Amino acid sequence: MRILFLFISFLSLFSVFSQEKRFEEIYQECIYDSLPNKGERLKTYINDFEKHLISLKILKNSDGKSYLDLFKTLIEGKTYPSKYSYSYLDSINNLEINILPRNIRCYEKSVKDKSYADFFLRFFDKDEYEKTKNLSKVKNPEKLFKEVLYNTYSKMKPEDYELDYYKHNLFMILYTVNW
Repeated sequence: MRILFLFISFLSLFSVFSQEKRFEEIYQECIYDSLPNKGERLKTYINDFEKHLISLKILKNSDGKSYLDLFKTLIEGKTYPSKYSYSYLDSINNLEINILPRNIRCYEKSVKDKSYADFFLRFFDKDEYEKTKNLSKVKNPEKLFKEVLYNTYSKMKPEDYELDYYKHNLFMILYTVNW
């Protein structure tokens, strides 16, 4: 179950570079718009957790390269179970909202945008898509997850981490890996 959660969290880490609004921006705006005060508390949690990880030297600073370095350490199997006690997920739960239906609604809304195809194709070719279509038939989910993780890392850019969307998803992966 943990691998499935990681894999689903990870699939949401993809992006596209274009002149138009990116899929991840549409999705993140939808989430923020669905929350009280346009998601100001969630934005605060993201910023506070980033500062916490910097204070522990898990992140060097708030720039995109630092996030990519953290991502790389997770690919290499490094965990930080005793490094931090601040629970990002518990902070989000303090919002006292059920975030899952919002995630589903915003994902369904965002997928309809034409930017989704570019977003998806940046990370997957047709064969990879076929492998991930039905996760219940995957014989070795950990191996598939590692392949997807590495594939995604190799295509990420520091600029991606200018978006809260990517910070949030990397924090969720960090949380899950250290669960």
